[in-house]
Amino acid sequence: MLIALPEIKVRKIVDMMAVDAIIYISCAFFLGGLLKGATGVGAPFVAVPVMAMLFDAQFAVACFVMPNIVTNIVQFFQTRTRVASWRLLWKFGLAGASGAVAGSFVLVSVSQQWLMLTISALMLAFVGWRIAKPQLKLSLSAGIAGAVPAGFIAGMLQGAAGISAPVSVSYLSLLKLERSAFIATISFFFLAMGLVQLPALIQLGVITSELFYFSCFAILPLLGGMPAGAFLARFASAEQFNLLLLIILTALAFRLAISAIF
Repeated sequence: MLIALPEIKVRKIVDMMAVDAIIYISCAFFLGGLLKGATGVGAPFVAVPVMAMLFDAQFAVACFVMPNIVTNIVQFFQTRTRVASWRLLWKFGLAGASGAVAGSFVLVSVSQQWLMLTISALMLAFVGWRIAKPQLKLSLSAGIAGAVPAGFIAGMLQGAAGISAPVSVSYLSLLKLERSAFIATISFFFLAMGLVQLPALIQLGVITSELFYFSCFAILPLLGGMPAGAFLARFASAEQFNLLLLIILTALAFRLAISAIF
C-alpha cells in the first residue's frame, strides 16, 4: 500500500510503522552502501526500490539525494588522483547535472505507478546488460566525444526515477577503465547530479524540511556499509559481488513491478 507524498507523508513515516520503516530503510541503505563500497555502484538499486514500495517513487528519489551527495563526495576524494580523463569527467558530470534538472520536472509530472514501473524496467535493463556482458569497447577519445548525450540521458533517468546506471554505468563500462578511475568518474557524475537535484526538488516542493532531515538520517547506514563493502571486496571476487547484485536487483525489480500493478 503506497503512502501519498503530500504533507502527511513524513508524519505517516512516524505514525505508521515508525520503527519498522526505519529498520527496513536503514537495512536497505546499509546494503546499498555495502555494494557501493565493493563495486562503486549499487546503492540506489537497493534503497530506491525498497522505499518506493514502502512509500512512493517521489519519496524514494528525494530521500536518496543527501546520501547520494555525501557518499559520492567521500568516494570521489578517495579516488580523485586516479581520474583517467578530466575532460571525460567534467563533460559527463555536467551533462548529467543538466539532465537531472530536466528529470526532476518529469518526477513531479508523471503518475507514481508509471514511475515505479520505470524504476523496475531500468533495473531489469541493467541486469540484462550485466548478464549479456557485451564485448563492445570505446576508446577514451570516443568516450569523451559521446559523454554529453550519454550523461544527459543518464541524468534525466536519475532525476525522474532515481536510477541512471543502465546508461551511466553501462556507458563508462564500455571504456574499460581501471576500477579506481571508474569509481572516480562515476562518483563525480552522481555528485554533480545530486548537487542540482537538491535545490530543484526543494523548489518543486518535493523535498520539505522534514524529508530533508530524513534524507540526512539515511546517510548514516549508507556510510556504514561502504567501508564494510570495501573490506569484503578484498576477500571476494568481482564475479561474486556481481552475482549478488544481479540476484538482489532482479528480485527487487519484480517486487516493485507487482506493487505498482496491484
